[in-house]
Amino acid sequence: MHVPTFPASVTKITIYQHCDAFTSNSNWGSGSRSTMLSCALALRSFSLEELVICNIVDGRQFFEQAQKLQSEILFSPLVWADLRILTLTSDSIEENKDSELLILLRYMAYAARRMPRLKIMEVYNADGKSAGLFQYMVAHPSVAVSWISTWQWHFTPYLEGIWDSVSYHKGLQAEFTVKLLGTYSGPAHFVSTHLATPEFALHPSSL
Repeated sequence: MHVPTFPASVTKITIYQHCDAFTSNSNWGSGSRSTMLSCALALRSFSLEELVICNIVDGRQFFEQAQKLQSEILFSPLVWADLRILTLTSDSIEENKDSELLILLRYMAYAARRMPRLKIMEVYNADGKSAGLFQYMVAHPSVAVSWISTWQWHFTPYLEGIWDSVSYHKGLQAEFTVKLLGTYSGPAHFVSTHLATPEFALHPSSL
């Protein structure tokens, strides 16, 4: 796997791997090369305004690497000073993976507190049979914290407390919503219908 480099002048990056969006046994979130790529993208993200990475690295690994980078810099911790849009994919968003999902959402909350200009943060997973999406969308003076999936799920008081804290830190009021999809028409339809950034996260040939 080649680890990409980008000029310092680049402030918006979109990377997606179209083929894996429709396979149920992808392994794009595992292996040492994926860790290297996650670390490289996490480091580069601190100087970006928009970042969309779909089916390339796992979102949980991305946030884990970002947090490690921050912990290594004691005197001037890294923050995403200009990041407004962040869209990722993660295998942790899957039915019966509640413990992995909890870890992912905790990583996301930790990062969101350090993104002063954040407007949209969304992490999703979609294959031929099921899909799920966590979405954080700012609309002053409130922020919509949403979950959409093909299986039953709910925000626990613990999770609501974490994301309430993120919103309060930004001077916003969190509004939680959960939507269970009655029908599912595949990943392309899911992305184009429910993501806030479908123009970046889905190749036009999929529509």
